[in-house]
Amino acid sequence: MQLKMSDEPVNRLSGPPREEDEIVSLKAFLQVIFKRWWVLLAVMILFAGIALGSSLMQTQQYTASIKVLIGQKGGTEPTYAPSLPSLDQLTFTMAEAVDSRPIAEAVVRELDLKMSPDYVLANLSATPVEGTQFIEVSYVDTNPDRARKVINAVGSTFSNEVSEISPSTNYVAATLWEPATYAAPVGSGLLQPIMLALVMGVIVGTGLAFVLEALDDSWHSPEELEQISGVPTFGVVPTFRL
Repeated sequence: MQLKMSDEPVNRLSGPPREEDEIVSLKAFLQVIFKRWWVLLAVMILFAGIALGSSLMQTQQYTASIKVLIGQKGGTEPTYAPSLPSLDQLTFTMAEAVDSRPIAEAVVRELDLKMSPDYVLANLSATPVEGTQFIEVSYVDTNPDRARKVINAVGSTFSNEVSEISPSTNYVAATLWEPATYAAPVGSGLLQPIMLALVMGVIVGTGLAFVLEALDDSWHSPEELEQISGVPTFGVVPTFRL
């Protein structure tokens, strides 16, 4: 008579998890949540309040954008045609020229702004639109009307600067193709940070509820006493209040 041995070790004490055990675990989890619901609610309100306060304390910013078209002037022949870069390369080069100190200084002088060119540069960005000869230029400011005026001034100033550079490079043309007509608020409003705060509140509140439950060594029902002592309960003496 031969005994067939299994390759996997057999746990004779625990065995495979039973469906009843999973139900009991879920029931215990829900009991803790219902018992400590006030902890969960308090943490959610706290996190939502912090998110709301932080959002309201931040200064609203606005962004205005324009599109500049980079091309070649008709009827011009550059003297260095063999080294003429492609329009794609030229667009990337012009994007760097838009977001530069000479343009910022010219805009500050033109609009008589009470800010430094460095401040304008810090809030100015230029990005070539892939596959095209357009450059999208954006400016962020706390004043929507000022943001619109600054970005339009950047476009017109850059176009004039390109047309006034040395004759050897006057084949390049920069046109303010799409000026800014308005400035849009930056950010997604209050809904997204509050929703994120509520989710974080649920996670932290649930963890805190289980911590408090683990630190609580008192019992609140005959069933809990039976689980702790392992002895069945035959009777309960009620509490009388006079």
